[in-house]
Amino acid sequence: MPEHKAKEIERLQDEGKSVCFVGDGINDAIALKHAHVSVSLRGASTLASDTAQIVFMDGSLQQLPRLFELADALKHNMKGNLISLIAPAPILLGGIYLLNFRLYETFAIGVTGFLLSFANAMWPAIHPPATSFDMDASP
Repeated sequence: MPEHKAKEIERLQDEGKSVCFVGDGINDAIALKHAHVSVSLRGASTLASDTAQIVFMDGSLQQLPRLFELADALKHNMKGNLISLIAPAPILLGGIYLLNFRLYETFAIGVTGFLLSFANAMWPAIHPPATSFDMDASP
């Protein structure tokens, strides 16, 4: 029953788990709405396709492992961005209060941190990951 799927998703979320739900029917729409990540397939009901965050256009789940690879790569990149933005702050504070940094040194370290963060954020665009998508495959 559709409400049982949604309740099971809520139970898993209450346990602190992340939930990815794959559905293709009208009865899956409620569960798709409640899940952290919702996936549907091409050819699924309109309601399921409209509710899902991700729709696999080849009509199969063959790309699901690739979806998780992309999610892991994004998570890794976001952590790197956060670290490269936050790391210069203690260096700057220590330099200002303990080493008497002047404006020039403070500015140089701040800009360096920004540039490192920007380079890390742009890395996937400059060096895109190898893809397992087969664009020529017929559905």
